[in-house]
Amino acid sequence: PMWWAMEEQTSGMWSLISNNRVREVMESIAEVPELAHLRSADGRGPMWWAMEAKNEKIVRVLRKVGVSESYTDAKGLSPRDLLNNNEEL
Repeated sequence: PMWWAMEEQTSGMWSLISNNRVREVMESIAEVPELAHLRSADGRGPMWWAMEAKNEKIVRVLRKVGVSESYTDAKGLSPRDLLNNNEEL
């Protein structure tokens, strides 16, 4: 996919999500909507990182802009696979 492996952008978005910078994530996505759909070289992207961090606010933002929770990464894992059994966000 075209949004895989854009190193600088994926690193920046990962950093914002992992540091709970909700406002900055929202501003970045408002400015460049494609950032919500970025995928790193391992096939993961913002939804994986938000779920892994258990960041409900960013998960909600990503859902609102249409980021799927059913895509899989290079290992075949979906963002939901990163949650513990029966855990919901």
